[in-house]
Amino acid sequence: GSAPGFSSSSGAAHRSYIEEDNDGRKKYKIQFEIGDFRPEELNVRVEGRTLIVKGDRQLKAGNA
Repeated sequence: GSAPGFSSSSGAAHRSYIEEDNDGRKKYKIQFEIGDFRPEELNVRVEGRTLIVKGDRQLKAGNA
């Protein structure tokens, strides 16, 4: 299952919301459950107005 407050679509749990900072500016935030991915295996980039989050992992012999 996914963590409380997270929705699951295509097996990827995420949560998005708008939050105000201390200066009253609104910020759009997205949180993802990344499972067993390590930070160095993740890539975040923007293409036009689209945010892309991609995880790449090299499986080594002996890992299932």
